[in-house]
Amino acid sequence: MSNVDQGGGPAGDTGSGTFIAVLRALLTNVSKLVQLQRIVNTLPYGGVLAVNNVGTAFAQVIPADQSRTALVFHNPSLTTSVMVAPMVDKNGAALAPTFAAPAGGMLILPTDYLPISGNCQAAHGAVAQIASSPLTIITSTF
Repeated sequence: MSNVDQGGGPAGDTGSGTFIAVLRALLTNVSKLVQLQRIVNTLPYGGVLAVNNVGTAFAQVIPADQSRTALVFHNPSLTTSVMVAPMVDKNGAALAPTFAAPAGGMLILPTDYLPISGNCQAAHGAVAQIASSPLTIITSTF
């Protein structure tokens, strides 16, 4: 019988398990960045918007653009989740998702991204768990 626990270190050694967990999280984030790079490379490039002040109240972060064909929302925060949504739903009703009532919103966890293509011409808004949170928006108009 081995004296190695599931954390990868000797039995009772919690430091090794923590190291393995951090290493796995780091590899997951690197993998997500590689996937994002592949998505961005396949989009005809329109531009990047840096939003550094997403607040705790839902507000518009990108205006409508009838020539837009794709969007990628990226949450560069290491600690704070962000939620994005179109400003209005399919029927024209205003959307204002919150973390308490998230219907209509799409959650983007820290360091994650959300690609949207096709019907993405509407204005979009965002809300964050903590005020003055960052959000990167990549647009394509081809």
